[in-house]
Amino acid sequence: MTNHIYIGCSGWAYREWIGKFYPLGLKSQDHLNFYVNHFNTVEVNSTFYQYPSTKTALKWYHAAPLEFKYTLKAHQMITHKLKFNEAQEWIKQTYALCDLLQEKMGCFLFQLPPSFIFTERNLENILFQLNPIYKNVLEFRHPSWWKLEVFKACKLANITICSVSGMNVPEIIIPDQHDLYVRFHGNPTYEAYYKKEALEEWGKKIKTSQPENIWLYFNNTRLGHAPYNALKLRNILS
Repeated sequence: MTNHIYIGCSGWAYREWIGKFYPLGLKSQDHLNFYVNHFNTVEVNSTFYQYPSTKTALKWYHAAPLEFKYTLKAHQMITHKLKFNEAQEWIKQTYALCDLLQEKMGCFLFQLPPSFIFTERNLENILFQLNPIYKNVLEFRHPSWWKLEVFKACKLANITICSVSGMNVPEIIIPDQHDLYVRFHGNPTYEAYYKKEALEEWGKKIKTSQPENIWLYFNNTRLGHAPYNALKLRNILS
């Protein structure tokens, strides 16, 4: 039985949203306050490039209601440069953000590049370094990772594999996971708007999955589609 459904967007600071989602005249420093009144989670993409200062993280904490969750994208040093080779110190810095966001901390998203293919060594590196007490999510962008061996190993390590829409990987719900995590990058093309029929099809798949928690994020942000698609899918699932 599903306990919580979290639906939101991959970030909130987009100029393209002004006049579409954010009212004209709303100051940029008030965008987060507006966002948290419409969604119960956000996937922070800026942490892929730079982790927030203590001051910024505490600002995020105080801007959101108690039940709100921040999911943070892990730094590119871990996933794209080191590719989980001796990445312990960077991962430790990542987990330290829990101390600032406390009960409003959601998941840690580790997005791997398309060049990162499945090998036993690569899988072992990931499993060895990620701490199972946290909600770790892996987004693979090479189809070689879509195999039962990986699914089983990650479940045993309390790691969620991200289901993906809009990339060069199978668009399926990863079976038999504690949590379901889906990133919507755009369909039929990257950054594109999701039509009602496509969202309804995803809604059917999500409803039949029955995980403990559901995390859904729309990354078709650049043209302002994400908040509208997120709200539409929320209505479909309600």
